[in-house]
Amino acid sequence: GIQTSALTWVAMHRQHHGNSDSEKDPHSPTIKGLLYTYFGIIMFQPKIKYAKDLLADKSVIFFHKYYFQINLLLPLLPKASTYHREKD
Repeated sequence: GIQTSALTWVAMHRQHHGNSDSEKDPHSPTIKGLLYTYFGIIMFQPKIKYAKDLLADKSVIFFHKYYFQINLLLPLLPKASTYHREKD
């Protein structure tokens, strides 16, 4: 499913493992509850400081910047790739 960009996901994952089951853990079921753990990944914006090393990667930044546009257009690719074959 659609969650977040790689940059955001890595920052959240690192923040989670660096602060497991504490108030700073972005999705701890023991601290915040199961519902927040499941849906919190969509609502929570992690601190990018946990993924500073990825800020130098131009492809990570590109996909982070255009994450939603890419996810809106991605489902159309299979149809677009078969369009020319259907016309023949």
